[in-house]
Parts: sequence; C-alpha cells; structure tokens
Amino acid sequence: MHNFKHYSTLLVCFLLALFFGQPMLSQNTDGKICRSEEQMELLYQANPSSRAEQRILSRLVNSSEEIQRRDPGASYVIPVVFHVFGTTFNSGTVVNDALIKDALMKTNEDFHGLNAKYSTIAPPFDVIKTPLDVTFRLAQLDPQGNPTSGIMYYPEAGGMGNYDSPVVAQVAWDNSKYMNVYITRDLYNDGDYYNSGVAWLPDTYMTNNNTARVVYNGSYLGTNTDDNFRSILTHEFGHFLDLHHTFRGGICNNNPLDGDEVADTPSHINNSSGTNCQVIYNCLNQQINNENFMDYTDCYKMFTRGQVDRMVNALDNSPARNTLWTASNLAATGLDVELGPRIIASNSFFEERYLNDGVVESVIELMATEANFALAAGEYEEGLHYIANNVPVGMTMKISASNSTRAIVALEGISENHQAINTVSDLEIVFLDPMIEGGVSLLYADTLSNLVVNFSDVYTEACQPTIGYSGYTYISNVTFDGRSNETINNYFSDYTEELSYPVIPGATYPLSVTTNRGDGGDPDNLRIQVWIDWNSNFVFEDSELVASQAYNNRETDGDGDYTYTTDIQIPADVDLGKIAIRVMAHFVMGTDGDTACSYIDSGEVEDYGLNILDESTELTVEFSGNPKAVNFSEPVSFADLSIPDAGDSISSWLWTFEGASTPTSTDQNPKNIFYTEGGEFDVTLEVTTTNGKVGTLTKPDYIKSELRYCETSPDYGSYFSVNNVILEDISHNPGKSNYYDYFDSVTTDLAAGMTYPMTITSELGDGGINDYNRVKVWADWNYDSEFSESELLIDRLVSGEDYDENGNYTFTADILVPYGASVGKRVALRVIGHYEDGFTGPCGSFDSGNAIDYGIDIVSGVSGITALATSSSEEFSFTEPLVFTDRSSSSSAITNWEWTFEGGTPASFAGQNPPEITYDEPGIYSYSLTVTNAEGETGSYTGSV
Repeated sequence: MHNFKHYSTLLVCFLLALFFGQPMLSQNTDGKICRSEEQMELLYQANPSSRAEQRILSRLVNSSEEIQRRDPGASYVIPVVFHVFGTTFNSGTVVNDALIKDALMKTNEDFHGLNAKYSTIAPPFDVIKTPLDVTFRLAQLDPQGNPTSGIMYYPEAGGMGNYDSPVVAQVAWDNSKYMNVYITRDLYNDGDYYNSGVAWLPDTYMTNNNTARVVYNGSYLGTNTDDNFRSILTHEFGHFLDLHHTFRGGICNNNPLDGDEVADTPSHINNSSGTNCQVIYNCLNQQINNENFMDYTDCYKMFTRGQVDRMVNALDNSPARNTLWTASNLAATGLDVELGPRIIASNSFFEERYLNDGVVESVIELMATEANFALAAGEYEEGLHYIANNVPVGMTMKISASNSTRAIVALEGISENHQAINTVSDLEIVFLDPMIEGGVSLLYADTLSNLVVNFSDVYTEACQPTIGYSGYTYISNVTFDGRSNETINNYFSDYTEELSYPVIPGATYPLSVTTNRGDGGDPDNLRIQVWIDWNSNFVFEDSELVASQAYNNRETDGDGDYTYTTDIQIPADVDLGKIAIRVMAHFVMGTDGDTACSYIDSGEVEDYGLNILDESTELTVEFSGNPKAVNFSEPVSFADLSIPDAGDSISSWLWTFEGASTPTSTDQNPKNIFYTEGGEFDVTLEVTTTNGKVGTLTKPDYIKSELRYCETSPDYGSYFSVNNVILEDISHNPGKSNYYDYFDSVTTDLAAGMTYPMTITSELGDGGINDYNRVKVWADWNYDSEFSESELLIDRLVSGEDYDENGNYTFTADILVPYGASVGKRVALRVIGHYEDGFTGPCGSFDSGNAIDYGIDIVSGVSGITALATSSSEEFSFTEPLVFTDRSSSSSAITNWEWTFEGGTPASFAGQNPPEITYDEPGIYSYSLTVTNAEGETGSYTGSV
C-alpha cells in the first residue's frame, strides 16, 4: 500500500469538520480554501478589462442610476449542462444522472429557502434570510437543437479548475445560453483529488470565450457526501451569480464596500471553519453570519437580503448572465415546454483513437425517453431502421440494441482521410418508423443532427503522460550502451534532443533502468516499461513495447534502489533517423500504465532519443550537455554521442570547458561540471579512435550560466503572509499569497562584517488562530546561486498568541553579514512566510504563505570578529528544550566558543554547537556567546529568551 500522506490534509474548498465528524481548527485538518479569488485574479491579470467590468457591476447594486432591474420577487430559470469527466471518484463513489439530478434539486432548495435547516437560523440573521427564486434546470436541447439530458460524459480528465484549462472551451456549450458545470476528480490536474470546487464571477470575456463555469469534484456531489458538505455546490453557484466569500480580504470594519461588498454580512478576518456552529463575534463585537452559504462552515443554511440583491443585480445587469434566463433562451434550450417522447444522445461527438490511424473507438449511447426502441437486443439495420448521413469515407455506422430504451452507436472501419481538416461536423442519424415502437411521429424529433467526428493531424510530438503523485517510485538512472544519465524525480522529463544515442540497424545494445522507491511502502507492486517508436509516428504503440519488468519494493536494496537490465535489439529494417524511447516506472494499480500515454497513479516517465545511423557512417563527433542553462551551483553532465568508423572504436576523449571550474576532462561522460561566473561558454570534444583517427567538435556558446535562484511558491493563498520588511534602505510591503521577485527593484547596501537589525511583520490572513506558521530568511552571501543551510539567518515560529488585535505580528532580529561575503556582488535575500507543514528549505512549493526575494549589494566592511547567536524560539514552554545556533563571523577562522545559559541546563558549554538547553522554571533568561579567532580577536553576544 502507498500510505498516501495526502489523506491527512483534505484539500477542499471549504470546511470539512462535519465531513470528518470532529472540530477542525488548524489548517492542516480543515483543508484549503476555495481558489475562486485566486482564479479571478488570474483572469484580471490576463484581461484587465474584466476587473473594471466587475467594479461597474458591483456599483450597480446600490446605484440610483436608471438600470435594468426586475421585480425582486421575479423568478429565474437557468439552463444547465453538466460535463462529467470520468464516473468513479474518491472512496469508490460514482457520478451518474440520478446523483446529478438529486444534487441539483438540493441546490435549488438551498436557493429557494426550502432546505430542512432554513427554519433554524439564529438571530439576528433569521430576519434577513432571503430566498432567491432561481431554478437551475438541466437543458433539454443541446446547441444543435437535439434532445439532451443536459449531462455529458467524457473520459477521465482534470485541470478544469485552472483558469487557462484548454479542456474547458473544447467541450463547452454556448456560455450565453447554458451554465456550464464541469465535474472532475482532479480540479487542478496536480494529482490532488481532494479539492471540492471553484467558480468564476460574471465576466463577459469568459462568456465570449466559452470559459465561464463552475468546476466541482464529483466526490462531494449530492449524496456522495453529507448534507452540509453537499452545499458547497450551492456556494459555487453563489460565486457564479457574483457572490464573494463573506470573509474576503480578511477585513474587519463597517465599510459595506470592503470585503464581500454586501452590507448585511458582518465582516470577519477569518472563516468559520471548525467552530461547530457556535456564535462568533468579529473585532467590532458583531455576531458574524456563520450559517451563510458563502462562509466556510459546519452549518450552511442561508443567503442574506443583501446577497440576494447582489445576485439579482448580476442576473439582470451582467451581460455574462442576463441572457441565460430570457424567454427566447429557455425556448432554445428546451425549457419552455415538455418535449415528450424523444431520443437523447449521451454525447455529440466521436473521437479518433490516440493512435492517430483513422479508427474511432468511442461510441455514443442513445436513450429513448418516454418511448421504446423496437429491439431489445441485436443490431439495427441501416436503411430499415435508420439512415446515416455524412459518415466519413471508409467507415460505416453500426447501431446495436442494449435493451428497449438504450442503444449504442459506433463507427466501424478506417477513415480514408483523418487529418484535423477532415473532421466531420454534420454527421446525421435519421430514425425510421421501424426503429421506434409506434413510429417516429411520436418523437420530438426524428433526427439527431450535427454530430461531430473529430480527427487529429499527424503528431509532431509524443503524448505527455498524466501522473497523480510524486515522491514515490521514480527513475534515478538510465544507462544505454554505457552512457549513463542520473536524474531526479520530475514526473516527466524529455531528453530526446539532449540524449539521442547513436545506434546501427541490426545491432544489440544494453539498457539498464534504476528506480528508487522514494516514500513507497514495502507491499507496493511496481513495473518498469520501455517503448521505442520504431515507425517514427510519435505514437508509442502497444506493439512497440520492448521491455516490461514487474517487481516489488521488497526487492529494492538498502538505498531503495532497484535495477533492471535488458538488451535492445534494433530492427534491421528500421528507417534511419531519430526516434524516441519512453521509459516508465510506476506503481501498479488497475490498468494504469498499460499504454505509454495512460494515467499512472504515481511514478515517473522519461523520454530519450535514438539516432539510427547507417553502418557505413564515418567518424562523427557529437555530444550533449544537460542542462545547458544553469546557475552557479547547478552541475552540468555531458554525454559523448560520437560514432566511430565501421570496425573502429573510440579509445580516448578530451573535453574542454570554457569558463568552467573544471576546464578539461578525459572522461567519456563527464559529470558535475560547474560554471561559477555568468556568461555563455564554448564546449569542445576531441575523440581519438583505436585506429588513430581524430575528430573534434566545438559548440559555441553552448552553456549559459547566470545568477539564478531556485523557484519557490505557495500552493494556496489568503492565509499567513509576510506583509512588511525593514532592513536598512528596504522598507517594503511585499505582495502576499505568492512569490515576488524584487531582486532588482528593492535593494540595499550591507557591509561585510557588520550587523543590522531586520524587522518583519506578518499577518494571520484567513488562517486559523491555532495554526502554527513560520518566517524564514536566507541570504546568498557567497554568490553561488544557492541558499545553503549555513545561510539561514532567521527561523521564527509564529503562533496564535503572537498576533495583535489586527492579526499582525512584528519582530526584529539581527542580521550579520559574514566577513567572507562576496564584496561587490548583488546577492538575493529570500524571505518566506509559510504555514508550518514540514516545509524546511528555501526551494520548492509550500502549503500557503508568500516568498520574496530582495537584492543585497555587499560592500567592503572592516576586518575582525563579530559574535551572533540565535535560539529556536524566544517565547516557549519552559518544559520544552531550546536549540541555540552560532551565527558568528570572522575575517579569520574562529577557534573557540564559550556559551552561558542563565537558568538553563547545562548552564555553560564550550564548543560551537551546544546541546539542547532545558529550563525548570518560567521566566526571562539571558544567554551569551563569546568567540575567539585565530588572530586572538574576540567577540561577544548576549540575547534573551
């Protein structure tokens, strides 16, 4: 089993306290907030006019201007289409028509004030609870005018929660006529199945581009979850109708234009997660509406009068919403009348299979509603039961009966023309009397029109696999014909250009693949598979699987490694040129990994190249380096890809690396070549063969080296963040909830050997009061593009009692610039404020918070010695031990350290790294450090805890 760590932190859009049956007060158990605000911000960045449109719409709510406004008691009907990607969700739950219809009915009850909890709303909000007479109904006619269930099914896919998802518009129905709801398991295509939902506010740009939508996890739809949690769908529909979160912005004041911009929802800094429906007061001593659908709460019950006014305003005045409920649109979507007996198609298109060979394997299911098909089994006969028009040349339509109300439509054969330009958009099925009991005159329509057969152009690149989880089994080394490539876990890596290994038709070459178990458990069953695209069509076909090895994690060695070795036979008749190899290592679960493009639960995929050369090829010198763009601390690995004359072999190699710390090498495949200065540098390889033939190749400006720092960013926003930094000339309010690069715009001079006070203010944001957060600061003093452990300057734990009444916490710490810092260079100062989730380093993603890089220009200082020490905490429980760290610096080596700890055990220590210090009684205690260098100079520092 995998022992997935993800399961302890349910990544949902709202509170999960009732879902787990226990209170949830801290961030690591209550899940992450809905990303609607974050996704709207991405929209505003991509299309600034959308922000202006939203502001104008908001102003209309309380405007005295003449605007289009209906009777507040008027009713609305909104046509809805559900796009369902996959049918199996978390914990074995399923999504089908019945579940969707029930979930939509319950959401309608929420809007109408008909849910069972509506009569239990606490004062003072009981008097302002307000229903909205809006009914969300499944469309009965699709955009082509064909009868529909309003529920479309597709193969499993994810990512529709990302603002720029390409899937959304591909399947969308006209956004000006239909509210599009996307049901998926993986909202952000990141392998995380525990986000619940996201939606966008009304926006004309999105509607015009068919990207307006609600995206929702089918695991939490209707009866797949409890009655409270299923109201998250109501929350998302509220966003669609222009409602913000009630705690938006973490604001607490009486300004109705702040926060959610609704006057009768009292502002509050934090959401109501984990409070078990208890009465809560904000900073103004006002009771907050913790039963509101737009909060995160255990007790979803209501909208306020102000929220309903805002939704009515959007329905009446937003061009992105006011076309949905019109009489003409209800007629166009089939909601103005009962359609009666009809035939519904499960989808409106066929797809060419991934082999790109003109074969269609997808089918469309026909459902007879209020009618019966003539056959309960067997095949319908074309010309007798139906007529198929505009079928692609080379294909025939086949309709098979499943029972008296269901039939399957398939396209058999191979299309003669199957490029994208050959896509058919007017496929038609005409039903004849013998197909329907009582004849087709009973039907709303006897024809399904404008069905689509999608074809794709010839591929120019191979598919990229979808991998659910990282951190488990991964590929650590691939060695082909003695050429080794060591790698790190990176989901998918494409080395087809950098590592295209030369081979000769008919020859045999050794291949070994080494994997590491990562965090995988002993019982895990794994598999290594290798495909080679022999026919160079960018498709790894089933017949091109050249190796498959099953193993178990119990077979790994003490380091967690497992190595599989095999021989690769190059076909004698293979065409010359470059082709690709795919290497996959993955956890075995169901059909995962059965094809080279299929989803795998966890693992890694790497693509390499083969350069198939004629056996008469003369000596050809070739090599590759990876990576070709590096920072000062990233190593480059080089691979010799040269081919000798037939019957000869290469016996020696001489590499020349301009600008590298290692200028030459005689290895065949040199590794760990560093470039510690910026620039573009030549690389030369000279090879000598056994027969004395010499070949040379120089690649000008092949390696680019620059000062560049590792990436880091939060996964989620609106929680804890650093909001102010003061250090010498820097006095700055950085952006929150993301990574921000101020390296060139916000800078200060600091002198080597000097100590400076640094003041940092952080804020709780939407985090829980019981959350533990942390502020860390690093500086790249040695100008090597890396924040090393010794360059960690501040590590401050922030807990609930630290915040002031405004939710802020400010502290000051001393920063010592080492005497050996790189004078004359600008280095980065990295500040990270983050939720305490086990994240420790300066790189990579972390749960929530912000990360900031500033520029530090190091100038000459004085020689000497400066003592500095820090403690693991300044305020702590006296029952917990403290760790003290020496951060002193000297222009010559420090040779002696003397520590004292008032009230501590031990009370003193000689050496750089003292043991953990314990205290028997609470109080304020001083500690000191005296250091001496090789020149006999001393420095002292005193602090307190």
